[in-house]
Amino acid sequence: MDSDEARRHRLFRKLEQVLGPEEAATVMEHLHPRRWDELATKADIEGLRKATQSDIEGLRKATQSDIEGLRKATQSDIEGLRKATQSDIEGLRHWTAERFAAERDWTAMRFAAERDWAAERFARLDAHVDRSTQEVLATVRGEMNRLITTQTRTIVFSLVAALTANTGIVLTVFRFG
Repeated sequence: MDSDEARRHRLFRKLEQVLGPEEAATVMEHLHPRRWDELATKADIEGLRKATQSDIEGLRKATQSDIEGLRKATQSDIEGLRKATQSDIEGLRHWTAERFAAERDWTAMRFAAERDWAAERFARLDAHVDRSTQEVLATVRGEMNRLITTQTRTIVFSLVAALTANTGIVLTVFRFG
């Protein structure tokens, strides 16, 4: 404990004896905890205020200057980036146009080849269908002719048999009649 603390403690004990603990604490709270020569005067505070104000003004000017320099540098950087980006976009636009043209040409060529292949396949399919249709028609016509001939032959023989039978009946009726 330093000497000032020891003296303050002795004073507090004496005040406690004379005034009581609560009043002694109140008095001690109102006493300055340091030496009186360490207290600042109004002139000290005014001097510090002016020095601080001067320092703040210097810092304000330096900060403004720094900010202005940063603004200009940032503006320059942004302009450089804008130009680079614009150049990149133009390059991409050119590359994309070339790529799409190449894809379009390749697709047109491939489509034409596929179209020709499909046309050939459809022509062969049409020819096959025509041949198959002709074969089916010929088969159907042949079968129909055979069936009609067989049916006609059956009808003719049936009619001849019926006529012969009717003639025999008529002759028998006339003869026995």
